[in-house]
Amino acid sequence: MGVLNGGSLVTISKESGQSADTIIWDNIKKMLARFKPMNPARAVWVTNIDSLPQLLSLYQPIGTAGVPVYTPASQAAGGYNQLVGFPVIYSEAAPTVGDKMDLLLMDPTAYLLIDKAPGLQTAVSIHVRFIFDEQVFRFVYRHNGQPMFSSAITPFKGSDTVSPFVCIEAR
Repeated sequence: MGVLNGGSLVTISKESGQSADTIIWDNIKKMLARFKPMNPARAVWVTNIDSLPQLLSLYQPIGTAGVPVYTPASQAAGGYNQLVGFPVIYSEAAPTVGDKMDLLLMDPTAYLLIDKAPGLQTAVSIHVRFIFDEQVFRFVYRHNGQPMFSSAITPFKGSDTVSPFVCIEAR
């Protein structure tokens, strides 16, 4: 079961009057407020490279000026681009800007993987490509995965649910 189909995904609503196909600072603030990492040091943003122009224009307003919240990769950042201190991973599998899950804040340690016994299976055959003097190798590895939680977490104090997986609704 993927993150999108899991019950623990928290989807924040877009801002009223927010233009289509945009990511704004208020979206990021809402996502951070609903984020509950199991291991904060492993938290990452996952997005499509199409979102880069949006991320580069994000800033936190301070008085009449502002501070950028997206920082390009550097040695100090471990070689990753960062958005409010968390690494940004670009994936071509992520939806384009404006679609649900175009920007996902996640803690990958809250996603469980299990290997099915007996683990990696290998097989070799000299018969399949015999007339070409070739051997054929086959590897079978079975595994499964799902989010650690079946639903979003309701904190002891507070009204909004939180989760290790947070995204923005379609805009």
